[in-house]
Amino acid sequence: MEYNQFIKNFPSNYSYDQEVEFFINRVYNSIFDYFDNEFYFEIRRDAIAEICNNLGLRKYAYIIEEGGEYGEAITRPIAFIPNGDFLKILGVIVILRQHFFENEKFVSLIDDKVKQFIDLSNGKLNIRWTNGVFYPAGDSLLDKVLIEETLSYLTDFKNEKMDLTNALSNYQAGRYPDVGPNCFKCIEGLTREILSNNNNLDNNKAEIFKYMEFSSKWNSMFSNFIPYIHEHRHASEGRHDLKNNELESMLYMTCLFVRAICLIYIDKKNGVV
Repeated sequence: MEYNQFIKNFPSNYSYDQEVEFFINRVYNSIFDYFDNEFYFEIRRDAIAEICNNLGLRKYAYIIEEGGEYGEAITRPIAFIPNGDFLKILGVIVILRQHFFENEKFVSLIDDKVKQFIDLSNGKLNIRWTNGVFYPAGDSLLDKVLIEETLSYLTDFKNEKMDLTNALSNYQAGRYPDVGPNCFKCIEGLTREILSNNNNLDNNKAEIFKYMEFSSKWNSMFSNFIPYIHEHRHASEGRHDLKNNELESMLYMTCLFVRAICLIYIDKKNGVV
């Protein structure tokens, strides 16, 4: 777009806080405005209910029975939910895209607008948007190999792809206690799907090792990782509180193991091994 190129040619001196404000306004003017005006009440109601469930909010603060001019049920504008909170707005965008994944027009609008708005910030927002998920704009090569490619390898495992997506979204939105459970569900679900059983992750270790045919050293790393993420699946009094950097490494390690398992699955599926 011409204006995007103009911004690149003449970088602004706006602060991070100003760029955040601009991003929020652009989302309100486009994605949120489209949602409020293009969908029927029942569709908006169901989407808002899912957003509230994910964010831990009471849905009836935003879905109002008999709130209309003629006593009909209405929904508040979706912008009321994040109420200007940048991380919550990012979370709402991710949830909207997940909820409307079959609506190609809306998904395309979300993808195009988010990428455009990030470009307009000239990198000052420190975020990237790929495959419906926001990432911190950190080591792009590491993110591409361990996160973006891993998500693409989970095409045959939709529930597990959603678990990993949720882990990444929760990390990005600052909902850190939810990251560990999502990581655990992703790996446990993947082993169940591949082995065609309903065993828990610990009981599936021996079988997944036979399936992978990796070295005992890899098996040992995987065995040690299981109780580590299992500890953070549920709240417990003696549980170690994860710092942000440790939580990030948990995500990367999860992606590393999922990637390895998926690549063996793909090779076996294609008759390579």
